[in-house]
Formats: sequence, C-alpha cells, structure tokens
Amino acid sequence: MKKFTTEERAITFNRMLERVGVAQWGRASRLVEGCGVSPATASGWLNGSLPRDSVALLQCCDHFDIDVYEWVTGTGRAKGVNTIKFKRNIHRLKAFEVERESLSPDQFSVMAVMLYEDEDKAEFMLDNIDILAPR
Repeated sequence: MKKFTTEERAITFNRMLERVGVAQWGRASRLVEGCGVSPATASGWLNGSLPRDSVALLQCCDHFDIDVYEWVTGTGRAKGVNTIKFKRNIHRLKAFEVERESLSPDQFSVMAVMLYEDEDKAEFMLDNIDILAPR
C-alpha cells in the first residue's frame, strides 16, 4: 500500500467534506459543532492529521457521511447504508407526516431516498412534496 501523506490526507478530507456540502468557510466550526471536538482538533483534521480518538473519528464519519477508509488510507470502500443517518431521516419524515398529513407510499419512498441523499435540502423537499411526488 502506497504511503498516504499528510498533505494528501488534507486534500482528501476537505474534498469529502465538499462532497457532502460543507462549505470551506466555517468548515472547522462545522466540525467542532458536529463532532464535539476542539477547534484545534478540527483544524488539525483539515490539515491532514488523523483523529487520535477513535470515537471522534467514527462520530465525524457518521455525522458527515464520510468513508473512514478513504479518510485514513486515501482509498474508499464500497458504501453501505449509514444506519444512523437513515434512522434520523425516517424519523424526520414521520414527524413531517404527524405534523402535516400522511404521505402516499410513493411520496414516502421518494422522500426517504431524497432525504438520505441530501439532508441539507430536506426542508425544501418537504415544502414541495406535492410537486416532487404527486399523489
């Protein structure tokens, strides 16, 4: 296995965060908030350091849907379902149903997939459910 340098890791980690919509400006703050780490730790990660705390590593990967293998080695593994993210989105979708109205099976399945793929746009998708998946 080729050595994965600190510089390469920094580029890879930042690219993974970009892929999930974490803007470059304020990125360290998003890591602090999302993973409960110190600003110095977040800065270190962005500069290519690996987490010393394996719990923080996994928490960051789950929160931002990052492939831990890609972060550590530079080579990703096939992705499965992130069960924490999946549960959070199904909960969010069911809460929407309780507050507003029931969704048809087609609407529910379309929204579940859309929420899983792009949580940041979830509010827009829920506000426009009838356009996205008519009854």
